[in-house]
Amino acid sequence: MTTPKIPPESETGNYLRTRGLSWEPFEALGAQITSHLDAESDDRFRVEILGWKREEADFGFHDKGLSVADRQRSIKDSRYKSRQHAKLNGVREILSIPILDAEGNKSWVSRFIPDPGGRKFSAKVGARGPIFIAPGAVQARKDQEQALYITEGPVKAMAIEAAGGLAIGLNGCWGAGFKEEKNSKSSLHPQLELFRWRKRKVYLAFDRDDYHNGDVRRGFLRTGILLLAKGAEVYVLEWKRYSEGEDLKGIDDWLAFAGGLDGSLKARALTALTQSAKPFAETFEPGPGADAGILAAEFASLDVPVVELKQIALKAKGRLKISMGELLPKAKEAEDEAQSQEETLFRTLKPWDTPVDPKELLAALTGLILKHVYISPQKALVVALWILWTYLVHEDFIEYAPFLGITGADKRVGKSRLLKIVEKLTRKSYSVGRLSEAALYRLIEQYKPTLLIDEFHRLLSKYPNLLDLFLLSYERDKKVTLANAETHQLDVFDCWSAKAVAYLGILDEQLRDRIIEIYLKRKPPGEKRARLRETSAEEWGALARKCLRWALDNREEVAAVKVAPLEVSNDRAGDNWEVLLMIAQVIDPEVEVRARAIALEEESNERDEDSVRVQVMKVLRKVFKAKCREQGLNFDDPKTDLAITLKELCSAINREEVGPWKELGKDVTSQWLVKVMRGYRIKAVRIKLTEESFLQSKRVWGKAYRLKDLREDLANP
Repeated sequence: MTTPKIPPESETGNYLRTRGLSWEPFEALGAQITSHLDAESDDRFRVEILGWKREEADFGFHDKGLSVADRQRSIKDSRYKSRQHAKLNGVREILSIPILDAEGNKSWVSRFIPDPGGRKFSAKVGARGPIFIAPGAVQARKDQEQALYITEGPVKAMAIEAAGGLAIGLNGCWGAGFKEEKNSKSSLHPQLELFRWRKRKVYLAFDRDDYHNGDVRRGFLRTGILLLAKGAEVYVLEWKRYSEGEDLKGIDDWLAFAGGLDGSLKARALTALTQSAKPFAETFEPGPGADAGILAAEFASLDVPVVELKQIALKAKGRLKISMGELLPKAKEAEDEAQSQEETLFRTLKPWDTPVDPKELLAALTGLILKHVYISPQKALVVALWILWTYLVHEDFIEYAPFLGITGADKRVGKSRLLKIVEKLTRKSYSVGRLSEAALYRLIEQYKPTLLIDEFHRLLSKYPNLLDLFLLSYERDKKVTLANAETHQLDVFDCWSAKAVAYLGILDEQLRDRIIEIYLKRKPPGEKRARLRETSAEEWGALARKCLRWALDNREEVAAVKVAPLEVSNDRAGDNWEVLLMIAQVIDPEVEVRARAIALEEESNERDEDSVRVQVMKVLRKVFKAKCREQGLNFDDPKTDLAITLKELCSAINREEVGPWKELGKDVTSQWLVKVMRGYRIKAVRIKLTEESFLQSKRVWGKAYRLKDLREDLANP
């Protein structure tokens, strides 16, 4: 069925050449070519490429031979109707181009050659509007610095790529939108959601008949609105449709006219179009029967936040000479409803009336933390900087969202109290209690709160999928995908927000890399800290308002400040601390120096912990091998297992003459060993022991490490 090379006289070869294209790029994609005759006789092609069911394949491309009843039944059957689309008389070849969706599933778009009139393309049943993303554009998904061109169909996208652009080919003029259900509102297509759009330049290259074709025009406007709502900078390519007697309707026609098969000429033509492109809003057509009605209808039909629609409407109203009320008649009602719901969930916070002294604000934040929690001044400073960061998290210059992790060796060290302080002082804080996963994801996407979770280790063990929520929301514009049990579809959520958690025990290593950890210790006897109620609600509220005012007054300065990278081996750690150092630098260069020293010390401690763990594991290996010899066991036998108490292991470590633990100046304890072993995610187990005394022996419970739990790490300490 397929042909690796196209003979010069083939229909597909001629078709591609008229668009300034060669077969090789399509061959590299895995495209297939079949003749019309083969397509009618090849059952596999119709089933695998066009996606018909096996019994439907018997119908062929035409409805010849069907009874009236069968024909009517086929029209009612949407699957079959979608294939009985065009009169294919005159079609001699079919070019099928593969498309991969976000999950890597292959679909196909087939182009009938020559154009039979009517529908030119056929897509596989159930493909939900597959979008063709040219190879270059795939590589640029996360790089907002690289401009993208959006056009209709894979052939036009490949024409742009041949001219040096990065292109996406929509599945028709409506292809940028996506509906979960027939009567639901449209949002951006899931495949387009995978791109980072904020501040990216996007050039729309729709066919030049858009001003005269109502459907194309509306699809064009919908695409622009959806991309603007994602923060893209949208422009429109315009070219002269008729030149030297030729109809240059599509971007592929124009590029072929300008350069033929010469890539450099086509690149110059595309560059010229790009340089003369108009901002999207400047292409709105005023006057009766023009764009005003289409825009109003689109605003009402799109699943886009009202605040984003208002920004687009503000650009449109001057050019169209109509009021905001005419463009967004229900915006005020929807905005009031959303505001009311938000006020129910979150406290209302207004900025402080006058400018705030940043050093005084930072001192007040750290002072309040130290007043209520037993914590070092250095760690209190880190928490205060993170609190200020929550008021900037949604600014465009913030690329990473490090989580605040509050932990300790044991219970009752003040984790929940510090988390409560963070809740009182951060932007739009929301403490998670009992909430379904889907509801939590929707809450984050809609309101972008500062999410606070106490007893995080328990919640994570109950809902392991929450790990994906955290890992994928660390970096801006990454999406979280959740299967919808009701619709059996995949729901895509943007869960970017600030998050703070309090926990005990060992977290996933990937998650730990994204956390700025605040390790608390139990306060000594005699140390007193004020209860939270001893600070008035007015004082908490005033400090939060001052944080908001400082952020509003200084966000541009924070965005512009440059700080030296943190000199650590872990790049992720550098990303975590960067924005806190930027905030510290704007407050006072001396604060930045202090914060940098704290960051380096924390990361150095992390490296020291790794070194200590390795040395401890070497001692444990020696102890377990000696114990096996003593009991006549084979240490290297995977089936061998025994337990050694923490007390005995600590004694062995203390007997070592050399080791990093000697810097402690005292013997190591069971609690110290447990903390060290957390790095290996190994927990001690309870075992029954026999305690001997002069008069009697008795059975008691004790903690120990088992050889089977440590075997892998003992083999490679």
